[in-house]
Amino acid sequence: DWGDGAEKEASPMNSMSKIVSELQRGDHFRIVAHPIVRLSDEKTVGVELLTRSSLASFESPADFFRIAQAVNIMTLVDHQCFRKCLAASLLLPEEIHCHLNIFPSTLIDIPVRHILDDFPKGVPASRYCVELSEQQIIGDPSHLLESVRALKAHGAQVAIDDVGFGKSCLENLIFLEPD
Repeated sequence: DWGDGAEKEASPMNSMSKIVSELQRGDHFRIVAHPIVRLSDEKTVGVELLTRSSLASFESPADFFRIAQAVNIMTLVDHQCFRKCLAASLLLPEEIHCHLNIFPSTLIDIPVRHILDDFPKGVPASRYCVELSEQQIIGDPSHLLESVRALKAHGAQVAIDDVGFGKSCLENLIFLEPD
């Protein structure tokens, strides 16, 4: 669990504008690492790096992403979370494979070259697997194909996360050729 040094807010009376401002700045995010374990020998071979908020009543990502969506800063917040997870990956042993989440809408809203520029210099992109939430892939996924291909060409793997919880059909997901 890597924090940004901020403690949990003591008062649940935070104004919404203060919370939105803190989300915009990327304040109060911390990173948690969920281990990925190879079952045959129970060795940790990777981690999924996830963002959590240290704001009281907004610890759940569903809560702070709901607020971000409501005030139209979802892409900004998601991109900050992605970059914080990349930074946290540098604190892990090099042999640990890192899975990072990004919303498909973020890949659509931000030019993929900016996402690629976020990857740490001097670290093979093959260390990373970018997970796209199937819950946000609605209808034709072809609008994601260029970004997915660019991530793969850069060396990162791509996975579809939360399969079965969204509205996409399996055929559409296969179209993206996830790893």
